[in-house]
Amino acid sequence: MVSLRWLSGVAVAVVLSGCASFRSDLRAARERGIPPSGVEGHWVGRWYDLKNPKHGGRLECVLTRTGDQVYRMSSRSQWWKIFTSAYDANVVITPTAEGRAVVLGGQELWVFGGHSLTGRIDGTRFEATYTVGSHSGRLELQRP
Repeated sequence: MVSLRWLSGVAVAVVLSGCASFRSDLRAARERGIPPSGVEGHWVGRWYDLKNPKHGGRLECVLTRTGDQVYRMSSRSQWWKIFTSAYDANVVITPTAEGRAVVLGGQELWVFGGHSLTGRIDGTRFEATYTVGSHSGRLELQRP
């Protein structure tokens, strides 16, 4: 019984900590506004599964520069129209041409397995393919 309570408490703490990070990053991004160039800041759009495109939902993320080409991607996604989850991952954004870049990243997502992300971004569009465990899908974001 104690183990079940402890695991439940840890699960709630993990979910809430991810949500708290997204909220604080979003608040800071809104205060800074959208930069005239670059990729930092708030992005909104949707995600969907490649095998079943009807499975998907709203997606928001905030890109915050933490290094030369390293960014924290704080995300909040909706799935099955009622559940919301949040997580942070580090991504590397490498410029390829004027105003365009390649995005690569990933992270272990606890019980869901590994998460990887590969895509392209410019000042107005962020499109990528992701994998989580054995699932793969797309995300399509733009500036709000």
